Amino acid sequence: MMNRNIIYILLFIEAVFFSVSCDRNLVYERYAPIPEMGWPADSIICFNVNISDTTQNNNLYFNIRNSIDYPYSNIWLFISITPPKGDILTDTIEFTLAGPGGEWFGKGHGKFRDNQFIFRRNVYFPNPGQYKFQLQHGMRTKELKGVSNVGIRVEKTD
Repeated sequence: MMNRNIIYILLFIEAVFFSVSCDRNLVYERYAPIPEMGWPADSIICFNVNISDTTQNNNLYFNIRNSIDYPYSNIWLFISITPPKGDILTDTIEFTLAGPGGEWFGKGHGKFRDNQFIFRRNVYFPNPGQYKFQLQHGMRTKELKGVSNVGIRVEKTD
């Protein structure tokens, strides 16, 4: 008998694959799994995004998949963007995962919720090439439990 977590992960991957295959504005979307024992505070997740079209503005999103066992209502992320040319951009951002009454935001039912947060709208990438996005959680714990996947999405604006 398959482990229930494996079934959830397979269904999640299938949903992501289906949504990506039907999206004409998609430039890039990837997820990184977080170890079940937790996301270490010193662990940096990297996404390398190849940008070829410098004439098109883009929206940048971060995706968080958390369990309802996540012990907080928010998550802080340290973000670093390294362009092919120029200075590294850094930011710290907070995303809210649950309301004041404890109700979880995002899509999903059962144990997991999927949230997609807009980070920046109408972003202009001035140079073609590889942009490196680095994410690190900024919570005050050594092992952040309850986050199963973190992702990034870049899509063309309409």
